[in-house]
Amino acid sequence: MTALKWNYDAQEYDPYELPEGVELHPTANLTDKIVCASCGKSILYRNSYNSLEIHNEGGFGYLICAKCADKEIALFKKNRKGRGNERI
Repeated sequence: MTALKWNYDAQEYDPYELPEGVELHPTANLTDKIVCASCGKSILYRNSYNSLEIHNEGGFGYLICAKCADKEIALFKKNRKGRGNERI
């Protein structure tokens, strides 16, 4: 399945091939396992985060693991410097 991933350099979305088994917002219990949309690792639904970078065409973020969320937040902060949003 293809999604969109934000490209900070181009300031636009690029096509992104999702790992196998990824769902946009699964109808899962908090203890169910899902697949991280970034690294493909199996995680518990309750430990997932909405991606800042990987979205569907409507702009909804796919679910990712904590490690990938930390990487996305760091990249987001790095790319916000000099744009008047240093406090984010």
